[in-house]
Amino acid sequence: MYCAAKNQDYTSISLKDMETLIRKAKDALYTFTSTEESRTTTVTETNTDPKTGKVTVTETEVTEIWKIYTIVYNGEAYFLRIRYSLCRMNKRDWRKTTPRT
Repeated sequence: MYCAAKNQDYTSISLKDMETLIRKAKDALYTFTSTEESRTTTVTETNTDPKTGKVTVTETEVTEIWKIYTIVYNGEAYFLRIRYSLCRMNKRDWRKTTPRT
């Protein structure tokens, strides 16, 4: 599709140009959502007194807020829309340049 958009064959692909195009379209290529949830875990701490050898075990509940991101690649749908646009554009250009009999 890159070649079609540039009216070139694959041997003339510019990786730098292609990278620039993809970076410009990244908002269309990827979307994300985020949610927050709290998670509670128990932390166990063990201490040994060096003088007496007595072992003390302490358990503490810790609640953390986790932010969870879900990233979705939209590239297939994006490129299908672009391809459709290119096909329509090329068809219009073809009609303009084709002699009528």
